[in-house]
Amino acid sequence: TDYAGIRGYAGPVKTLVGLKRNGELAGISIISHHETPVYVCQIEDASFAAQFKNKNIRDQFESGADLDAVTGATVTSTAIYRSVKNSSRMVAKERLGLDLAVEGEVVRWREFFSSSFPYVVSLIFGLAIFNFYLPKRKFRYLIMAVSIGYLGFYQKNFYSVFNLINILMGRFPAFTHLAWYLLIGLTFLVTLFFGRLYCGRICPFGAVTEFIYLSNPFHLPLAPRYDKIMREFKYCLMVFVVLVAVAASRLGVANFEPFKWVFSLDFKSKAGGLAGLILFISLFNHRFWCKYFCPAGASLALLSWKGQMRYQVSGECNECWLCGEDCLQSADEPGIKAISADSDNSECIACGRCVEKCPALAIKPPALWKGRGAS
Repeated sequence: TDYAGIRGYAGPVKTLVGLKRNGELAGISIISHHETPVYVCQIEDASFAAQFKNKNIRDQFESGADLDAVTGATVTSTAIYRSVKNSSRMVAKERLGLDLAVEGEVVRWREFFSSSFPYVVSLIFGLAIFNFYLPKRKFRYLIMAVSIGYLGFYQKNFYSVFNLINILMGRFPAFTHLAWYLLIGLTFLVTLFFGRLYCGRICPFGAVTEFIYLSNPFHLPLAPRYDKIMREFKYCLMVFVVLVAVAASRLGVANFEPFKWVFSLDFKSKAGGLAGLILFISLFNHRFWCKYFCPAGASLALLSWKGQMRYQVSGECNECWLCGEDCLQSADEPGIKAISADSDNSECIACGRCVEKCPALAIKPPALWKGRGAS
């Protein structure tokens, strides 16, 4: 498929294509790639290659039409489909004298905007920002539920440490893969302006663990001194994973992330079993994975440090500390201590619980600083 020059998520996916004289494919074999291992395991399965056998090069080669849609590896599978289609047609034209059209790698705007992805994702992010300014707990739960269903189970598309690693390595998908740029671009943008809004309202895995925690009345939080130490661990884990992956080009080092296994409902493997264990512990400890182990969340925490439009505390505060009692995320510095100007604010996920709880209406979003309040 070197003929076609079509990129996957992290570069070309080199594929050996067998072509018969009658214009049918004898089969394909993936030779090498730099794609994320945990998300392309379906593509490396024999059943994926089997669907190309005896396929005519005049066929569509379209995901979800005449070839299987690979959820969670859409960028990679689409790149393979297009490169196999184009390279086989180019060879057939040059060697077999067949007159076949060969598509270039063009941005398919109509295809992109005819799908639900840009609209639903934009809606989720838009509602999350709206809920930031008007924090209502039930509305936040609704946004989280939509994200679980759409980004989690339906699209299997979310921000991961693999995204961070590939960005740092300069491995970007071709601009034809607009969905990737939309999701990652919006995630970084809202994090810069609003802090960890993605973590607190949009991340489907974080939402799952929070709902699990809220379903159980028996909770076992860590003691504050141990909680503080464990929160630092995710930053160490992020640095370790990124350094190993970038230095040794071994993306498999980050295969411990539970996202893919949970939303595929695959708990049979070791990684799947670890994901199940994380869900179980989340019954007793609020956002256990997010607070202590998530390297993706750690990267967003660093991106959000100091610079975002945070909730603000006015002089109307009477230091009743009810906000701290209702704060589930920033256990060491709950409530107004977590969002005050002299705090780094990196652990706050801007859930808005403190805004709703404040009886003096002293905690407010920045745009409503001079108004009555946000709740």
